[in-house]
Amino acid sequence: MFGAVSTRLSGGAIAAAGEAGAEGVSSGDNVFERVAMWIQGMFNRSELDDTAKTKGFDADSAGVAMGLEKRVNDQVKLGIGYAYTNTDIDGFMRSTDVDTHTAILYGEYKPSAWFVNGVVSYGWSDYSESKNVAGYNVNADYDATSLGLQAMTGYEMQVKGFNLTPEAGLRYVHTSQDAYTDTVDQRVSANDSDILTGVIGAKADREFTLENEMTLRPEVRVALTYDMFNDAGGSVVTLANGAAYRVDGEALDRFGVELGAGLTAEVNDNVELSLRYEGQFRDDYTDHTGLLNAKYKF
Repeated sequence: MFGAVSTRLSGGAIAAAGEAGAEGVSSGDNVFERVAMWIQGMFNRSELDDTAKTKGFDADSAGVAMGLEKRVNDQVKLGIGYAYTNTDIDGFMRSTDVDTHTAILYGEYKPSAWFVNGVVSYGWSDYSESKNVAGYNVNADYDATSLGLQAMTGYEMQVKGFNLTPEAGLRYVHTSQDAYTDTVDQRVSANDSDILTGVIGAKADREFTLENEMTLRPEVRVALTYDMFNDAGGSVVTLANGAAYRVDGEALDRFGVELGAGLTAEVNDNVELSLRYEGQFRDDYTDHTGLLNAKYKF
């Protein structure tokens, strides 16, 4: 869910190095001054391997996100977004289709090389599940919601021509699944879970200007994550669309690694394109996401 706006913020993201000075070429006091709109496509593949205690799953997601942002002044940027994602999950003797809608608010305060930013997201998901129980097909439809919060801070430095940005922060995800009754009248109780994760890492990028004045900015990022609190029984995996998928057995390893790489092209004063990969890795779990983003600055 945080990946939907990852390209819009400093640190852990492909952020426009020269954005603080201007958004586009609009002039005068009007509602579109220093405003940008963006749209992003997302493709994800997640896999949880089978273990002695847990049966895994494969999940494929695809979706689109869009939003508007405004630079209030040279230090503050605020944005709003919406994302829709469809996910197909194949687990042990069950398959699940998930449609997720997510509303997103984000902002950043950057008075100097230091910055702090935050993301708030609220998602609502419709699940349609089919499973095999003792040779019988059992179907169920149910709903779930998720609340996500992220706060990050970092400091941008110049090191031998590269922009180096160490960063640290916290992520919190609360998921709530409604109670439901399946097609054989089995009642499944409502379920809530809370996960608090610490993040520490760094990114490096460098800007290149071509002869046609187009600017290219490649970037790499690495981070370590640790679940400081996880009250979910079994393995609850937060998918790329913000929805949660639960499997019986042991919980995911608390320690994880995130890797990212991307390329941003500032085509002109108004148009920016970016391509990004994000990977999340834990013992027996991998998550790969590709993002394609287009931004227009008024």
